[in-house]
Amino acid sequence: MQKERKKINIVDIIIILAILAVAVFFGMKFFGGEKNFTNKGEITFTVLVEGVPIETYENLKDTLPSKTIAGGSYIDCEIKSVSAVPCQVDRIEKTNMNNPYIITEIIPRGQYVNLTFTITATVNLDSILTEVGTQEVRAGRSHIVKTKYFELTGTVLTVDRAD
Repeated sequence: MQKERKKINIVDIIIILAILAVAVFFGMKFFGGEKNFTNKGEITFTVLVEGVPIETYENLKDTLPSKTIAGGSYIDCEIKSVSAVPCQVDRIEKTNMNNPYIITEIIPRGQYVNLTFTITATVNLDSILTEVGTQEVRAGRSHIVKTKYFELTGTVLTVDRAD
């Protein structure tokens, strides 16, 4: 008895090519490494973080200048400096993580400051979006200032970008 040889038809080839294309796409997406820019340039932007306890400021100012991180690794972005201005905090609202409808109001004690971070980053000047790591930098947007030592959320005040 002879074994019958199975022939590969055009549908089988198309299915194999589609599976390979999907595998290559996801491989590049997750293991592609850093983005390579053709027209690199430096931007400088400022981020305002309001109502920070003065103890937090005292601890983080000694860690600067510092590289920022995103996605668990360092990115081409550095916090150059931070300045603090005293502010009055009358109350803090905290949302329950398990139930967002439960909001707790806290009357804070101690001193608070507003922090302004000056940050520089290398970006792709050919892109219409100014992306730093995984975040878009544009005046008015919220921005997470994250280093190995601290993480604070603020608002982008200014962006100096050479066009």
